Amino acid sequence: LSPVAHVALGTYSRLFTYSEPPAAHFARAKKVAAFDPDVWYASGRSAAAANDWSAAAADWRESLARSRKRLQPIVALAGSRLTPDEVRTRILPDEPDVWLAAVPYLFAPPDDAGRERWYGAIAARCSAGPGPTTLAGYFAWATALEHLGDRDELLRVWRAAADRFPESVPARSGLAAALEDDERYDEAVPVLEWLIGQKPDSAEFRLRLEAARHALKLQAEINAP
Repeated sequence: LSPVAHVALGTYSRLFTYSEPPAAHFARAKKVAAFDPDVWYASGRSAAAANDWSAAAADWRESLARSRKRLQPIVALAGSRLTPDEVRTRILPDEPDVWLAAVPYLFAPPDDAGRERWYGAIAARCSAGPGPTTLAGYFAWATALEHLGDRDELLRVWRAAADRFPESVPARSGLAAALEDDERYDEAVPVLEWLIGQKPDSAEFRLRLEAARHALKLQAEINAP
């Protein structure tokens, strides 16, 4: 009844003189502990070692559906054999924030050209709907758009995030930053004032508010007749 024993037998079965196939041991582990992401992770590793990448991908998808704790080793192992698109469609959950978390494990160099295509996939998935239901989902969408340089859509997304989570400091801070970058200081000032109301000791928000007010003053002077 212990999944640990079955996982151990499956992992080391090739060292025994006589043994059932690893898959038989892992099948028993899944039967008694289907809820355990580590069981599916270990089964996937065994399948990958046997060069059965279809089984590995299916097991790892089950592991990540239960927990993200093994995201790094799963993506690293899968990325050594599968394309990024295959990793996304066959292994990762259909959750843009998980896709974002996988970026450094799939594209280690920050300047890897594959990152832009991956960010594009995140943005396209969010745009196609259904939209994010969590702040993490909006953050992933906004991060992708920022890397893609789509400022108009980025501002729209942060507005939607702030509307969906009106009491969220990170959502309002993201909106304020997008407004500041777009030089919409008249809109940014009240958002920053709200943020200071929530975080009165934040030096960052106070400096940003001061800068926004100063920029607003300069704009008024420039536009004066």
